[in-house]
Amino acid sequence: MKIVSTSSTCTYALKYEYGQLLGLDHSSIQGRVEYITRFLHRELQQGRLPRLKPLNIRVAYHAPCHLERMGGAIHTIGLLRKIPGLNLHLLHSECCGISGTYGFKEEFYQIAQDVGQELFRNIEALKPDWVVTDCETCRWQIESNTAFEVIHPVTLLAWALDTENEPPTS
Repeated sequence: MKIVSTSSTCTYALKYEYGQLLGLDHSSIQGRVEYITRFLHRELQQGRLPRLKPLNIRVAYHAPCHLERMGGAIHTIGLLRKIPGLNLHLLHSECCGISGTYGFKEEFYQIAQDVGQELFRNIEALKPDWVVTDCETCRWQIESNTAFEVIHPVTLLAWALDTENEPPTS
């Protein structure tokens, strides 16, 4: 049975770090842990999700570093591209700068800000209705350094599945 996580960070930790950090053999679950957009993208491709309604909004997507390294950002992008009417802009920046809790530490705060500056400028220039990212700490970093609200990709999918309600205005 698959273990599906809605947190890209938790998915990464479960698959690649917990076994070593905790000194446990986690091989029985390692191959079963899957990030939600990978799982949903496959389901959508196989026709197992309902048809999606158009979302006529402009979003900017930031792929978290660790999701890129897991090869998972492509699944999030593929899922978002399936939403009709979605004006999707991929932010081609290396990192938001936060690096887990690194950028929250006083001694590393300025480094985190400097690393994220290109991303923040790109978002401000694009002026999307929403910024989308899979990572909670990336969300905090982006919201702290731009004027834009950040949402999870599954939120967009939920809006596209909900036939009675429109997405809230940003």
